[in-house]
Amino acid sequence: MKRIVAFLIVASIVFMGSTWVSAQTQIAASSSQATLSAKGSSDNSGWVTVNPSISVGYFSILGATEYTLTARGNGIGGVRERLYDFRNSPGVLLAGTLPFTFGKRLEATLSGSWAIPVGSTDVKHVDFALPKETALLGGRTWEAETNWLTGDFKVSYAIIKDFDILKALSPVVGLKYDYWKTKYDDPHKVSPGFPVAAPTDTAEFYTSALLPYIGLTATIGGLKIGAFGGDLKLSAIGGWIAWGKVKHYETRDALGPRQDTFKGDLHGGGYFFDFGEFSIDYTLFSFPLSKKIQGSLSLFAKYNLFNAQGGLDGTRYTSGESDKFDFNIDRYSATVGISAALTF
Repeated sequence: MKRIVAFLIVASIVFMGSTWVSAQTQIAASSSQATLSAKGSSDNSGWVTVNPSISVGYFSILGATEYTLTARGNGIGGVRERLYDFRNSPGVLLAGTLPFTFGKRLEATLSGSWAIPVGSTDVKHVDFALPKETALLGGRTWEAETNWLTGDFKVSYAIIKDFDILKALSPVVGLKYDYWKTKYDDPHKVSPGFPVAAPTDTAEFYTSALLPYIGLTATIGGLKIGAFGGDLKLSAIGGWIAWGKVKHYETRDALGPRQDTFKGDLHGGGYFFDFGEFSIDYTLFSFPLSKKIQGSLSLFAKYNLFNAQGGLDGTRYTSGESDKFDFNIDRYSATVGISAALTF
């Protein structure tokens, strides 16, 4: 079902793009005062142009995000499956992008982002005596704070350039680094049957992954009147390979100090799209800062999905119990915000 939602989003982006093309063609035919925006490397006499931007957005982990630890044997402390279910978690996303355009078609881009939590959010944690979410033992709810860092390098080449109002259509290949950290404390809403829970319990969860991807971007010239209006940019990228690490630490102090530790490798989740990102960017207005520098302000929206699996070694250090665990994560997030850019 989650994969269907992702593909529907891609279809929606394509539909919006085609609708935009149709609408702009009609506007151009009926209006002699409107002009199509054409800023970019064509306005710059240099062979290399730079277009750095800074973005600020409202970020949210969506409620479908969850991860599980499922024992291959008897588990630890009688627990064979642990489920961590995120509720909507708000935050602020800060991002920077540094694209270099060579000539008119080739572009190389460095970018990075940091999602900063605003306050804390609830994460529901449930233990099961048997895998596949059966034989409920009990559960509790954590207060959780998440930090999310990414770094990205990509190269694109415009196979179509300045075709009517389609300003560019570019295949993309890239590599993304993804680091995710969630800290848990203040366990509450503890189920009566939960075997080991104490107010001092804490937990931490980390994933780090390298995600190669391919994709497609399109830039459509929009209606521009004076300084207002500009390009519409659509982007869809995705990949089915992941290399990384996952760690989960958890204390259970109700029956004495205990720490459960899970560590292992991360890999793709077996779907065609284990990682995907879909975005829309629309230029609100642009303005000259000097003879060689152009500024612009844009609105953007972005949807991100990540699915991965792994094999972990689980250990309870105080008792020596250990087992092999299968790890699975489904993560979904959305961001809307504003971006300021310079071209020189």
